[in-house]
Amino acid sequence: MVQSIGVLGGTFDPIHLGHLILGEYVGEYLNLSQVLFVPAGTPGHKRDRNVTSAEHRRAMTELAIADNPRFHLCTVDLERQGATYTVDTLKSIKRIYPDRELSFIIGSDNLLDLLNWRQPEQVISLCNLAVMPRPGFSISEAKQRLGSLYIEERIKIVPAFTIDISSTDIRNRISQGISVRYLIPESVSSYIEEHGLYGYR
Repeated sequence: MVQSIGVLGGTFDPIHLGHLILGEYVGEYLNLSQVLFVPAGTPGHKRDRNVTSAEHRRAMTELAIADNPRFHLCTVDLERQGATYTVDTLKSIKRIYPDRELSFIIGSDNLLDLLNWRQPEQVISLCNLAVMPRPGFSISEAKQRLGSLYIEERIKIVPAFTIDISSTDIRNRISQGISVRYLIPESVSSYIEEHGLYGYR
């Protein structure tokens, strides 16, 4: 049986408990042997805002996943120059794990937007999509919108599990001196304090 690896990409600016819970939940549900946390290098869709340096996001991700043997850091995007696109990320991971099946973890909003991604046909050929439904998500709408790209056996709908934590909210809270306890791991909180990230005060 081919072992399947989960791929959980994100800016992780900062990584929070919602990311970790999602990785664990999908890992259990799909019986994934590993979940790779892949911090984005230069996200193609976030060039309109400053993103914390790759060094800090990598360090925070390492700290956050350190105590979970299923979780691993994957730095392919941080090592690539230029904008980050999913198709390139998946190609790089496939080169590292040529005999593994990849399950790319996304929200249903991303699935509905798949046609706007770079080379969506390549994306769907490189991995399964593990889709977390969001409110208002309709499978029939996804099928209609994606047409021939909607391949039943490649798209796994994972039962809804919503953790409403956002990195944007955490950054705002930190800059305003509001507690982020229970939203991010203690180790990440200490790192942010030590390095004065997000306007920590």
